[in-house]
Amino acid sequence: MAKKAAKPKKITKNNGATAPKAKSESGGFSATSVVAIVVLASAAYYAVNNGKPADPKSVEVDGFSPYRIDTRQDMVPDPIEALKLRFNLTVLNEDPMILQFDDFLTSDECDALIELGKKAGLARSTAGMSRDLDSSRTSQTAWLTDRRLSQDPRVKVIEQRMAEACNVVPDNMEHFQVLHYDVGQFYLGHSDYIAEHQKDSCGVRLATFFVYLNDVEEGGGTKFVDLGLTVQPKRGRAALWYNSIYHNDSGKVYWTQETRTNHEATAVVKGEKWAANKWVHVKDFVNNWAKGATM
Repeated sequence: MAKKAAKPKKITKNNGATAPKAKSESGGFSATSVVAIVVLASAAYYAVNNGKPADPKSVEVDGFSPYRIDTRQDMVPDPIEALKLRFNLTVLNEDPMILQFDDFLTSDECDALIELGKKAGLARSTAGMSRDLDSSRTSQTAWLTDRRLSQDPRVKVIEQRMAEACNVVPDNMEHFQVLHYDVGQFYLGHSDYIAEHQKDSCGVRLATFFVYLNDVEEGGGTKFVDLGLTVQPKRGRAALWYNSIYHNDSGKVYWTQETRTNHEATAVVKGEKWAANKWVHVKDFVNNWAKGATM
């Protein structure tokens, strides 16, 4: 019988792990929810227009452009309801927006990401811009940065589905980070927001798209402490949450941390946990990363 993990001491980090470097305001909703709704609006357009992606130069839905920040709340179609036409979607929290997609990945796709993670090579997870080992994070990580892995056709299909669900182009997302947790392993409270990205060409991490690749016998959930909410791991399930708050100060656009989505990966009590995530940036990450223009 697996040994039950000791409860770790809670600490809070203000930044998440980062990929290895390349070698060569509105009434009724917070700014975070406005951004989430706007980002989802074009995905809604996609869902109700027979799979045709929105054209950023021409598409307006009832006068609302999903490609600009807009505080209107009378959007047609409603982005959440439209996404439900395509995905098995549950709104876990409205403000800040946290979405759960069941059956987002097939069993074969889950197996593919685990397989590619093993090929990439798992190593002790790091934390923060310094990429140091930290007692707050004890899992293992593999990055799918090698082109033989990142360009795998199975990865490209999953990336495109994620991009359509949250209305970004795939290049705005970091490479897949594949995660493995054994019994007793965890990641204490932290945010995926990294302030230093403000200076990068890719911009900040707007959101986190997290997928669960296996069923965990006990433990291993994603816990949003301030919201009293835990997403339980389930094979094929995905969760989407927002890390940044949008600001427009007389035409000066900037982003700050959304602290309410700080979260932790609770310790695995029995079994093991496989997962993967994509961090979604405001601007192009992939090509800036390839040029060494991101931190």
